[in-house]
Amino acid sequence: MEVPSADLLQEAGRLHRQGAVADAERCYRQVLRSEPDHATALYHLAVIECQQGRFGEGIELARRSLTSEPHQPRAHNLLGMALSRLGRHEEALTSFDHAIVHQPDLADAHGNRASALMELGRTAEAVTSYERAVALQPASIGDWLNLGTALHRLGRHDDAISSYDRALALRNNFPEAHFNRGNVLAQLARYEEALASYDLALAANRRYVDAFNGRGSVLLKLGRIEAAVANFESALALAPDHPATLDHLVHSLLAHSPDPASRARALAAVTRVLAVKETNAAKALFVDCVRNRKFTSDALGIRPLMLRALSEPWDRPADLAVPAASLVKLSPAVMHCCARATAAWPTRLQIEDLAGRLAAIADDELLRVLLETVPVCDVELERCLTGIRAILLDAAGEGPATPTEDGLLRFCCALARQCFINEYVFDATPEELAQLERMRQRLVRTMASGAAAPVLWMIAVGSYLPLHSLPGADALLERAWSPSVGALLTQQVREPLDERLARDFIPHLTAIADDVSLKVKQQYEDNPYPRWVRPAPAGEPKTMPQYFGDWFKPRPELGRHDRTDILVAGCGTGQNLVETARDFKGALVLAVDLSLASLCYAKRQALALGLTNIAFGEADILKLGGIGRTFDIVDASGVLHHMADPWAGWRVLLSLLRPGGFMRVGLYSRLGRRDVDAARALIAERGYAPTAPDIRRSRQDILQLPAGELARGVAQHLDFFTVSECRDMLFHVQEHQMILSEVADFIRQNDMEFLGFICDPSLIRQFRARFPQPDATSDLGLWQDFETQNPGAFAGMYQFWVRKNG
Repeated sequence: MEVPSADLLQEAGRLHRQGAVADAERCYRQVLRSEPDHATALYHLAVIECQQGRFGEGIELARRSLTSEPHQPRAHNLLGMALSRLGRHEEALTSFDHAIVHQPDLADAHGNRASALMELGRTAEAVTSYERAVALQPASIGDWLNLGTALHRLGRHDDAISSYDRALALRNNFPEAHFNRGNVLAQLARYEEALASYDLALAANRRYVDAFNGRGSVLLKLGRIEAAVANFESALALAPDHPATLDHLVHSLLAHSPDPASRARALAAVTRVLAVKETNAAKALFVDCVRNRKFTSDALGIRPLMLRALSEPWDRPADLAVPAASLVKLSPAVMHCCARATAAWPTRLQIEDLAGRLAAIADDELLRVLLETVPVCDVELERCLTGIRAILLDAAGEGPATPTEDGLLRFCCALARQCFINEYVFDATPEELAQLERMRQRLVRTMASGAAAPVLWMIAVGSYLPLHSLPGADALLERAWSPSVGALLTQQVREPLDERLARDFIPHLTAIADDVSLKVKQQYEDNPYPRWVRPAPAGEPKTMPQYFGDWFKPRPELGRHDRTDILVAGCGTGQNLVETARDFKGALVLAVDLSLASLCYAKRQALALGLTNIAFGEADILKLGGIGRTFDIVDASGVLHHMADPWAGWRVLLSLLRPGGFMRVGLYSRLGRRDVDAARALIAERGYAPTAPDIRRSRQDILQLPAGELARGVAQHLDFFTVSECRDMLFHVQEHQMILSEVADFIRQNDMEFLGFICDPSLIRQFRARFPQPDATSDLGLWQDFETQNPGAFAGMYQFWVRKNG
C-alpha cells in the first residue's frame, strides 16, 4: 500500500531535522515519483542539495518548486542564497527582492539581500537592508556583525563599533565581532583599545589567525617590532599557507633597515612556507628577501629555490642576478677559479687552473641557467668566465667536429649565450682577438664550401661575436643540432633574423626631425637594450580600479571593465611593455620608440609570449600630439630625461592622458648619479668613444680605481655589465638629471597629483621609519629630505605614478 505524500513529507522532515539527510532525501524523492511538481518536496530537496554544496542542482530544484508554486518566499530566498554562492549576485538580488515582496518581514531575505549588495559594491544600500534585517530580528548576531562591516566600509566607525557591541551583547565570546571591532579601533589609531579587542578574540578562539595578524599589525604601528614578529610567527605556525601572515612577518622583519639576522629569519620563514605549500605570494616574498643580497653561505639551503626562481621565473630574472651569482660563487670549484682569475688579472686563467674542477663547473645547473638568462653582474665571476672563454677558444680548434651533448657542451653553449646577452662586454686581449679572427675566417670558409660547420668553432666564435654577423649564417638554421647548440643558434641567428624581418611591418607614426631625437635614435639603433630573455610571471589581469585601488577616481570612460587604453612612450626592447600589457584587463597598448631596432626586439618578444594586444610604431614623443588619440594610462619610464627638453615632452604626453588617468614616470636623480658623473668625467679625460672596444677598455680602467673612488661606484650598477647598458649609463648622447623639488613644481603647475614611488619595498620601509606620519609617502618635500640624507636611494632613477586632475 502506497504511503500518502503528507505522511512521507512529515517523516522526511523528522529525518532531516535529526540529521539523517540521505533517508530524508529518499522520502522527498518518493513524493516526487507520485507528484513530480510537488512544491514542498522540491523545495526541501533544494535545501539538501545546497547543504551538500551542490548549488547548481539546488538552483534547478528551487526553480522547479517556484514554477509549481511561485509565492514561496523561502524558496525565493533559498534560490538567491544558492546563486550568491556561485557568484551570481545580480540574479540573487532579484530572488531576494521576490522573497521580500511575498513576505516583507522575512528577516533572512533582508540580510541575504544586504550581503549580495556588499558583493556588488553597493555598500550604502547594503546598510539599509542590514538595518531592516536587525529591526525584524534583533537577535541575529550575524546580521549585526555584517552591519558593522558595512558601516566600517563606509567610514562610519562609531556606528560600526556600536553594531559590533550589539552582537557582543548577544554573545560575548563572539571572536569575529571582537576581531572586527579591533580593526575599526586600529584604523582610528586607538591602538591599545584595538589590542584589547584582539585579545578578547583570541581568548574566545586561540587559533584565530586573523586576530594574531591584526594584533601584530597594531604592534608594528606602536614600534614594538619583536612583539609584532612573535604574533605573526604564531599565526604562521597555525596557518603556514596563509598569504597575508607570511607577508606581514617578512615585512616586519625587514622593517627599519634590517640587520642580517632579521633578513635570515625572514628568508627562513619563506622557505618553511614554500616547503609546505608553494603559492605565488610566497614566491614573490622569496624574491623580496633575496633581491640584491650577496650570500656568503647557504645555511638555509636555498640554492634549489634560487634555481627555480631564476629559471621559471618567479620575478624579473634581473632582480635575482646578484643573489644567484653569489650562490654560484659558493661552489668550491667556482670559488677557486674566481680567486685564481682575480689574483692573476689581467693575465688569463690557464687550463691547469681548471684541473679537476671543470666538470663541477660545467655541471653546475644554477650557473648554466644564470648564464642563459641574465648578465653576470659580479666582477670576480666575470673574470673567471673571461678566462674560461679564452681557454675554450684555444681548445676549439682541436676539439671534435660533433661533440657529445653533455654537461661540458651545455656549459660552453651557455657561456656563448651569456656573451651575446651582455653584448660581448668581457675583456679580450689582442692575442685572443687575433686567434678569434683566424677561427672566424676558417668557419666562414667551411660554411661557404657547404661542409658541416664544426660545433666547437661555432660556439667559440659565438662567444666573441654574434653568429648572425657571419656571411651565410642563415644556412645554419637548416641543419639539425643538439638541444643546446640549437638554442644557441636560435638566440644568435634565428631571433635576429626575425627582428630584421619585422622592420618592414612597423609603421612610422610621426616624423623624427629634432636633432637630439635623431642622435638618441641612432644610439639605440646601435645599442638597443636590455637583451632580456624571460619576463616576470604574469598575474591575474586587473581593471584600473582593481590595480590602482584607493588612488582611482571614476571619470567618464575611465576605468571601464572591458578595455584600458595604454600608451607606452619609449618602450625600448619591451621589458616594461609586456608586463604592462599583461597587467591590465582589456589592455589595448600603443608602444612607440625612436629606435626601430628596439621596437623589433620588443615585437619579437611580445609575439613569442602570445601578446596580440600591442600595436607598435616608430615615433617621436614631441610629435605624438598629432596622432589623434587619448589614453587611460601613459607609461614614460626612463625616456623623458633623454629629450632636449624633458618638461616639454612630459607636457605632450600629459595632453594625451584622459582626465583622471595615470602616468608612470621615470627620471634620473641628480643626487643618485654622482658616481655616474664621476665616471663620465674619467672617460672624457681619457678620450674614450662610445664604441664597444672603448666601452670594454673604460670598464677595465674603472675597475682599476681604488675602492673608495666615487667613479668606481658604477661597478655596483647592473648597467655596468653589458655593452649597451654601460653605453647608456656612461656615454649617452643626451641626459638630464632632476631634483625632487623640480619634479614637485612641475606636477603642481600642470594640475597633477603625485601618488607614490615605485621602488624596492625596503626603501619604503626606511622612509616610513623616518617619516611615520599618515600620507608621508605622497609628500615629495619629505622625500627630498630623505634623499638628501640617503643620496643613493634613487641610484637607478625616480620611478613614480601621477594622476591627471580634471
